Amino acid sequence: MKRIIQQHENGCVPASIAMLAGISYLEAVRIVHPYRPKGNHLGSYYRNLFTSIKRAGLKFRKRNITKTTFVKLKRDALIIIKLPSY
Repeated sequence: MKRIIQQHENGCVPASIAMLAGISYLEAVRIVHPYRPKGNHLGSYYRNLFTSIKRAGLKFRKRNITKTTFVKLKRDALIIIKLPSY
């Protein structure tokens, strides 16, 4: 998996999808935000993440993992860590 650096402050979702799909950051931005008006805001909601993954042609399954199952991952994965609100 090639490392892609996010080019915008809120570009973590496009960067993650670009890495998983093996596409450029710009292509991923177009997948995540197909109707985005011009500007620098690339924020995305959690629910849009799964739609974007499907648009990129990737298959996924959502599951909870523990320290034990994390170590056993055999494929590239997108891991979402829920932090307490601050």
